[in-house]
Amino acid sequence: MSKTTIDGRELVRGIAISKAWVLEENQSVFKTRLNLEAVDTRIERFQFALRETQIELMKIRNYTEDRVGTPQAAIFDAHMMVIDDPVFVQAIESRIQSGIDPVEAMDDWRKSSQTKLSHMNDYLKVRSADVDDITIRIARHLVGTRTFDATQVNEEIIFVAEKLTPSFIASLNPEFVKGIIVAEASPFAHATMLAQAMGIPLMQVDRPDFLRIKHGASVIIDTEASLVIVNPDADDIRAFKSRRDAYIQSLETLQSLKDKETRTQDNVDINLMMNVNELSALNHYEEVGAEGIGLVRSEFLFNGDKNLSNEETQVDLYRSILKSVHENNVVTIRILDYGGDKRFIHDDEVEDNPFLGTRGTRYLFKHIDLLLTQLRALFRASVHGNLQILFPFVTTVDELKDILRIVDQVKTELKEEAHPFDNDVKIGVMIETPGAALMAGEFAEMCDFLSVGTNDLSQYMFAADRTNARVAKYNDAANPAMLKIIKHVLEQGKNADTPVCVCGDVASNTLMIPILVGLGVRHLSMDHTHILKSRQQISRLSVTSVEKLAQHAVECTGGEQVRLLVKDFINHL
Repeated sequence: MSKTTIDGRELVRGIAISKAWVLEENQSVFKTRLNLEAVDTRIERFQFALRETQIELMKIRNYTEDRVGTPQAAIFDAHMMVIDDPVFVQAIESRIQSGIDPVEAMDDWRKSSQTKLSHMNDYLKVRSADVDDITIRIARHLVGTRTFDATQVNEEIIFVAEKLTPSFIASLNPEFVKGIIVAEASPFAHATMLAQAMGIPLMQVDRPDFLRIKHGASVIIDTEASLVIVNPDADDIRAFKSRRDAYIQSLETLQSLKDKETRTQDNVDINLMMNVNELSALNHYEEVGAEGIGLVRSEFLFNGDKNLSNEETQVDLYRSILKSVHENNVVTIRILDYGGDKRFIHDDEVEDNPFLGTRGTRYLFKHIDLLLTQLRALFRASVHGNLQILFPFVTTVDELKDILRIVDQVKTELKEEAHPFDNDVKIGVMIETPGAALMAGEFAEMCDFLSVGTNDLSQYMFAADRTNARVAKYNDAANPAMLKIIKHVLEQGKNADTPVCVCGDVASNTLMIPILVGLGVRHLSMDHTHILKSRQQISRLSVTSVEKLAQHAVECTGGEQVRLLVKDFINHL
């Protein structure tokens, strides 16, 4: 068979060779109909399927906890909560009572849920895989078909599938499963997080390329080169063995950086912090030697939890986060950021253009009870660590004045109630719009730190919705316009002696790090998977050289020109 080379995208780092095991598409189960006439019989069948699914998920949960860890097992606690939710059960049963077949009712609910998720941000959008996981499992019990049991695999393979569910990944044995290739995946998906925790390389390829991989074919995955090679020849296999040895050596080298400070060749310290979207991420804090937590996205910790309004629940949550980090390292918790692509369960307002509507701090001013509860909880937890509070989507000086007034109000109330708290908790704002960036000087004089959210800043700079794939090319953080506005924010922060952190996707981009350091960035926050590689890269840079690089970059006319400039710079290091 002829060799095929396919470009891929790394989701979990690694290199492997084995034969392909192509999995059949799971959703075909929804084409089956039960043809049960009596409504009571349909309801009973649905209830039976729920019970069997609950038993199955409990086994998977316990299996995951034993082999991977408690935080990863919590994914399946959430799945079981959905099945136990009376709202979910009622939604399916009402469909069945209206005359719809149970399998069709399940498929209808699945599609409806995924449509809602598709309008949310990247992090929540990928929860559609969890919806698939739950509904496919229930549907299989409805029709009486067995789920493929990956625990029975006893030979070395690379799984190839259109997309994979969390429960499937949790059932894999890394001793035999050497890699995974998928057509649909996301770095934020629970399946990806599980593969990461289990050390299984995961690569995404485009759908047309995915279809070119046949069952039983020999396959090489090389995430370092972003390549999948199908039916490799002898030269490819020799090269693979050499790259595998180099990869193992690189892992050992990176791990040796865990306890090192992040410092350039000319002895300038760069603070490398990690982002937290889920509590499970905290397990990686020490293993990568993070120098603080630069961004806790608090809305993702709750994700619609009805206990959000409970102050004590929040105090316990923030206390646990602060205690998991070295007391000298900062923990920056962002106030709930709802609106835009993140809808809160209590919010029934639908806006024509949510990204330009009631989001971030605007939303919280309309739901002041949420803001006050969260601030009280944060301050009460502040005695357990080095807390900073970050406010999202602040666009005007007047908004910041209102924020600081509310913060003072909360502190006064806590003093009157004799609640202990750290009176010196630092208050910062996200710079996410061009207007906020241009007012960075005023913001820097009024608060303790600034955080540049490059993901949102880019979409507002270039009028390109970052959830719309059709305009994705315009969201280019390497565009000189973005570099100039980041430079302006950094200069204003320096003038006011106010630290500025960059926490968007560009913070861990190997082509952007030299420019950011050259522009004056000294605080970066990123996913834990990028910290050691970023530390290694920064250790090879000198501020003198990257300052010249950054100056040339801001004088370019487009993002591609900037990328070529940086690639040439890196090649000559």
